Amino acid sequence: MELLSDNSTLVDQLGFEGMADIIHTVIRDIRKPPFTIGIFGEWGCGKTSLMKMIQDRLKNDQVKTVWFNAWKYDRKEVIWNALIQEIFYTIKKEIEEDPELRETEQGRKLRDRINETAAQLALYAAKVGTRFIPGNFVQEEDIDNLIKAFGPLSAKNEQQFEFINKFEENFNNLVTDYLGHQNKYLVVFIDDLDRCLPENAIEVMEALKLYLDRSNCIFVIGTESSIIEEGIRHRYKDNPRLSAKEYLEKIIQLPFIMRGIDRDNALSLLEPYVKTGLYRDDPDIRTLIVEGTKCNPRRIKRFINAFCVLCEIANYSRQSELNIDEKRNLAKILLIQMRFPELYYALVEDLTLVAELTRISQLDSSDRDHAISAKPNVEFFKKFYYDREIKTFLVKTRAILCPKEQIEQWVRLTKGQPVTVENE
Repeated sequence: MELLSDNSTLVDQLGFEGMADIIHTVIRDIRKPPFTIGIFGEWGCGKTSLMKMIQDRLKNDQVKTVWFNAWKYDRKEVIWNALIQEIFYTIKKEIEEDPELRETEQGRKLRDRINETAAQLALYAAKVGTRFIPGNFVQEEDIDNLIKAFGPLSAKNEQQFEFINKFEENFNNLVTDYLGHQNKYLVVFIDDLDRCLPENAIEVMEALKLYLDRSNCIFVIGTESSIIEEGIRHRYKDNPRLSAKEYLEKIIQLPFIMRGIDRDNALSLLEPYVKTGLYRDDPDIRTLIVEGTKCNPRRIKRFINAFCVLCEIANYSRQSELNIDEKRNLAKILLIQMRFPELYYALVEDLTLVAELTRISQLDSSDRDHAISAKPNVEFFKKFYYDREIKTFLVKTRAILCPKEQIEQWVRLTKGQPVTVENE
């Protein structure tokens, strides 16, 4: 059974070529790094694929790049340290893989400097942890803990302070020596920041200002802006004067807001797969997918995979292929389960709920108000009826009514129960 991969891709099915070209041109024309570009979009909208396409264009221009997957280090590392160590690791690896540089005195010295700086940074990160830096400035009640963390003043401690005070300059010198020219730059892609804990996402953002603000680097950050805003509110909850919007503006010089992909590009995800051929051209299912996923690529792939598996289970249990009406009803129930879980759980208890919500939505206003007020569980019913997203979905997909006798087996199937009832 062929299922869809959710991995990023350089093959543009989603209409990102134009945006990738624009951002590539912007990066290529930047003359005064450091510079930070934010690629903002909701979960699953294709940020990683867009960034990979930009990186591929830069590599074709012989521009040096680093890819940092922030989620990989969430909860495991001092995440700002992990970002910088990833940059060091990438530089060192490329030196070691370049036969013209690896055996030279220049290459050897650069590797040694990277090793020394990386080791000192790791020690520093281990000493201070994440409680005090970056950004979470020391409070009065933390002074004792801070002194304890560093121990009594000594030459060793003074060296650590001196190291971090000079780190920006040292980092910039290492990057410049690696690039070979002051006017070249390193492009650092920071991906999956919106999968991290909000406070860790903020640590990465603040590291750009605190440690890397003098570097020959261009940073491209892919994230959902609401995650960063939540992290800002969490970290600075005692500072009502700090605006999440203004905070982002200080760190991100150029924001790109990813537009939603259009209907045709979204539905093109159905095209390459044999299994989708049994329903991809059905207008009702196409409408279901568009309205149920809001053309979000990850949601579409999750739907296709889950729908394929459920259809196979149903076919095996009944020893017959589902007809198109059955596929429509199953698809609608599955999309309700994925997109509106609270409505789905209510439907499990009352199999007439979706059909009734759909029926009432088509009445004129006076008849509709009367029908709703006549419900024995009126407040419960209103909760779903007046939910704008649910109502829009049900109205746009009203051609599939989901009456009780046609959906009972599909509700059972989506609950993981065997299909025992077959529609006539």
